[in-house]
Amino acid sequence: AEAVMPRPHQIPGEKFKSGDKIRVLVVEVKRSNRSPQIVVSRGHRNMLKRLLEYEVPEIYNGQVEIKNIAREAGGRSKVAVVALMDNIDPVGACVGIKGNRIQNIVKELHNEKIDVIEWSPNHEEFIKKALNPAQARAVFLDDDPDQGRTAVVLVPDDHLSQAIGREGQNARLAAKLTHWRIDIKAVSEAVSQALEQIEAGSADLQPVVQKHGALITEVKRVMDKKNAGLTVQPEEYTTLGRFAEIVENQILQVKIQSRQA
Repeated sequence: AEAVMPRPHQIPGEKFKSGDKIRVLVVEVKRSNRSPQIVVSRGHRNMLKRLLEYEVPEIYNGQVEIKNIAREAGGRSKVAVVALMDNIDPVGACVGIKGNRIQNIVKELHNEKIDVIEWSPNHEEFIKKALNPAQARAVFLDDDPDQGRTAVVLVPDDHLSQAIGREGQNARLAAKLTHWRIDIKAVSEAVSQALEQIEAGSADLQPVVQKHGALITEVKRVMDKKNAGLTVQPEEYTTLGRFAEIVENQILQVKIQSRQA
């Protein structure tokens, strides 16, 4: 039978010539007076799902489950997997020995980058993993029934660009994979915002001022040093990170209390 692959279902940059053999996913069969109209895809996220089932016996046999897939065809994909049996490494099963299983899929999908992540019922842990290869320091979840679910993620300054990704791709795919809106902040950015609010006399941060006066003094000293272009030591960055976590946690608690009220 003949099939059509509309442009939205194609992988950008992929070209074929007459006689090429390719794998496709059947996404729709339309009835017509003559012959059925078959619509196929290589860009659909289920194309990646079927390839994983084909390449990974543990998925095909039901020992590993695909929980979710976030895909931008031809660019990057993130796959969340979980083991349904003990003593199975779900990520290792998908990647294969020396990466042979995942490399077969990468080649099939025009060298699309694929991140395989272990799914976790703990939202904070899952969001941290979803932002790989960046290392997140802390995650603060705000599940607002009106505004939706937002996760504020603190990352070290040198991991910010990695966490966001090229043109925001890494953060965008992580949000699709986890079903949380993700707001990424560098530690120094969060600290600067907090110090500005404290200077402005923010009522929300008064508990922090009252409880952590010595820490605020130290943080101001480190930020002055950083702004002057001087070398900031690792332990000083740790101090900034601790302060940023305290502030973000306080802001979240204020939001929750306000909503309950």
